[in-house]
Amino acid sequence: MEIWSGHKPSIRRCRTFGSLAYVYVPTVNRNKLQPKVKIGILVGYAVNRRGYKVWLPKERKVVESIHVKIDETKNGVKTLFGKVKHYDYAIYQLDQNLNNDSDCRAQDEKSSSPKNPSSLDISTWIRLEKPRKKSKRIDVYYYPPSKE
Repeated sequence: MEIWSGHKPSIRRCRTFGSLAYVYVPTVNRNKLQPKVKIGILVGYAVNRRGYKVWLPKERKVVESIHVKIDETKNGVKTLFGKVKHYDYAIYQLDQNLNNDSDCRAQDEKSSSPKNPSSLDISTWIRLEKPRKKSKRIDVYYYPPSKE
C-alpha cells in the first residue's frame, strides 16, 4: 500500500467486528424526545468513504456512517440479544452404499425420532417480490403460511 500511494496506511480506524456500536442520529432526523443514538453491531467498513457499516437490529438494516462510537469492550450480539440460543438440527449421515433417493428417504423416515417435533416445511412458504421505488432492484421476502 505504501509503494502505490507514497504514505503508510493508518490502522487508527481498525475496530473489532461484532462490537457494540452507537450511531449518531442528526437533529434534523429526530425530535426532542427521540434518542440521539441508535444501537447496533459493527459489521464492517464503508467502501467508498471513511466510515463504518453498522447493523441496526431494531430496523433490520445496515447503515454506513462516520458518526459512530464503538465500544470494543462489549460484544454486540450478547449485549443486544442476551444468551445465544443453540438449536438442535437434524444430522443426517449418508451411507456410501446408497445409490438412489428412495433408499435415502426410507433411512430418514426410520431415523426420525418421535420426541423431536417436525421441522417447518419451507417449501410451503409464500414468496413476495417487491420492487424498490428508487432503483431496479427487487426485494424477495418469504413468509410462513397463515394458520387460519
